[in-house]
Amino acid sequence: MDQAGKGYWNTLHDHKSLQAVANPNKPGLRNHQVRMLDQFFRPLFEGATPDQQLLEIGCGNSAWLPYFHQRFGVAICGLDYSESGCEQSREILKREGVTGEIFCQDMFNPPPELLGRFDYVITFGVIEHFTDTPHVIESLRRYVKPGGLLISIIPNMQGLTGLLQKWVNPEIYAVHIPLGVEQVKQAHPPEPWQLLWCDHFMVIHLGVVNFGAGVLSWPWRLVKRLCQATTVLGWGVEKILPLTSNRWSSPHIIAVARRKQ
Repeated sequence: MDQAGKGYWNTLHDHKSLQAVANPNKPGLRNHQVRMLDQFFRPLFEGATPDQQLLEIGCGNSAWLPYFHQRFGVAICGLDYSESGCEQSREILKREGVTGEIFCQDMFNPPPELLGRFDYVITFGVIEHFTDTPHVIESLRRYVKPGGLLISIIPNMQGLTGLLQKWVNPEIYAVHIPLGVEQVKQAHPPEPWQLLWCDHFMVIHLGVVNFGAGVLSWPWRLVKRLCQATTVLGWGVEKILPLTSNRWSSPHIIAVARRKQ
C-alpha cells in the first residue's frame, strides 16, 4: 500500500506548474544535481539505440522523460496512477516535441503488454513510500526484459535529509519509509538479477526536503532559504575538495540491477 495515497499525489501535482526538463548543459551551481545524475546515467546508457524502450514508473510531471529521449535516443514511456500527474507529463512531452506514451495505471496491476517489455525501468522516489520494499522491487522488475536495467533512486531519509524533513513537515516525513543502503540491497534477491550498484549518491542537497504546498510563514521561508544556501555552498566546496557521498549528508540512494539473460 502506498503510504501517501493517490489523493496526496493528485494534490501535489495540482499545486505544481509544469517542470522544466532536466538539462545537464545548463550552467550554474543550481544545476549541479542534474549534471551529477547525467554523469551517473551516461555509462548505463552507453550504446543505447532508438529501438530500446525506457519506462519511468511514478512519472507524474516528469522532468526526466524528455531528457532520456533527447540525451540517449531511447523511446520513452511513463506510468503513474495520478491522473493529474499523467496529464502534466503528457503536456511536458507535447511542449518539448517529444513522442512518448503515458499510462495512467496502478503499477501493481499493469496491462499485460507492459510486462517484460522495457530495456530500462527507472523510478525517482517511489519505493520508499511502501512498507514491503521487496514486494515493490519485485513488482518493478516485472516490467524489465532480460538483459535490461532497473534503476531506483530514493531520498536518504536516514541521514540529514530525513532529520530535516521530519522537523519541517512531519506529515510528509510520515509517508516515507526511511530506508538505508543495506535495506535496499537486501530487498534485491540475487536470482535472476545482478545488483550492479547500490550506494549513497552526491554529498549534499537540502533542496530534497519538502516543505509542503501553500504559502510558508516567514520563519519557514527563512529555513528554506538557509537550506538552499547551504546546498549551493556545499556544491561549491565539493568542486574544490574531494568530498565523497556518505550515510549522513548524502541526499539520495541509488540502486542499479540487471535482469540476467
